[in-house]
Amino acid sequence: MMSIKTLLVAMVSFFALGQATAQAAPAQAAPAADPYLQYGGVTLKGGEPPAPRQPPAGLQFINWPGFRVADGTVEVFLQLSGATDYRVRQLRGAVWVTLSKVQVYLRNNFRPVITTAFPGPVKRFHLRQLKGDSVRLEIKLRRWSKPTVQVRTIGSYSYLVASFPIKH
Repeated sequence: MMSIKTLLVAMVSFFALGQATAQAAPAQAAPAADPYLQYGGVTLKGGEPPAPRQPPAGLQFINWPGFRVADGTVEVFLQLSGATDYRVRQLRGAVWVTLSKVQVYLRNNFRPVITTAFPGPVKRFHLRQLKGDSVRLEIKLRRWSKPTVQVRTIGSYSYLVASFPIKH
């Protein structure tokens, strides 16, 4: 059986050895910059995101989904690489917006966006891949609310926006 004194000496020796090794280790060179990751971010002084790659022929990209509360409305929106056709279906407790001839740019964009901490009728939403080149935006509601759905063009992007009035 090891005594406490022997254990403490072993622990101190181990710690000291680790410190000496860390101090003696040569500094490693910074990794070479990845030419595909040269985007430094958007700041208050300006900056633009990198140009997205072109979608396959005949399709548009859904770059990312978004959510905001502004001017008495809740908006669920999708940034698109260009305008596309869509259909709106109102269900009990949900609104589905089906877009055709689209492809989701990143798998991460299929994750649900939970909005229960915000006012308004939207509880959560997510994208669902359908057969072929169709994607459905599924918006789950706390209470029935009829959205206004439209496509807006801002800069070089199109935005599909589903607006819901906030009623208290």
